[in-house]
Amino acid sequence: MPLAGLTLTMLLVACGSNTADLYQAPPADGSVAANSADVVDNPAIVPSNGSDTPRRTTDGADRTAARLARGGANETEVVDPITQERVEGSGHIGYFGQWQVRFNSSASAEQFAALPRAKRATLAAAQVLPKKGIHNSICPMTGETLTALAAPVTWDKTMIGFASMADANQFRAFTKEKQAAVIAAWTSAGAK
Repeated sequence: MPLAGLTLTMLLVACGSNTADLYQAPPADGSVAANSADVVDNPAIVPSNGSDTPRRTTDGADRTAARLARGGANETEVVDPITQERVEGSGHIGYFGQWQVRFNSSASAEQFAALPRAKRATLAAAQVLPKKGIHNSICPMTGETLTALAAPVTWDKTMIGFASMADANQFRAFTKEKQAAVIAAWTSAGAK
């Protein structure tokens, strides 16, 4: 009989988690939500640290000011994908896959999380693509506008985004001459 219990346990574990685990709002105490194992596309919302004070290094230097002095972007200069307004302060953090997406309010983050994946990919692109190192907005293979699902490929020491992993893999499979021809046609068409 112990073998039957073990089989039942393995069956329950293998069947996956409850659908209620696919989305969890942050706990009331402000700690990070214990979300499901669906890391690939988990629209969880976690609260930010809630502090608008400058980040300081151990020697007391303001890291944000130092990054801005070097010409780096201020991490708060992002646009809420739902309201299209600039995110003030640290905002609220949601996720598209493993990538953080910032919002003005938890209501915007919840609305984003409720959208279909394709719509979230389109809305999150402005924040996710730069984090992937992708700076183009059009796929060189298909001419499609890139979404947050874009796949990065390094070509000639430059990161180029492709609309899908299939497009990226097809490009990688080309000879160097064919790759150069695709990129030349893409750049001559004015796409960047």
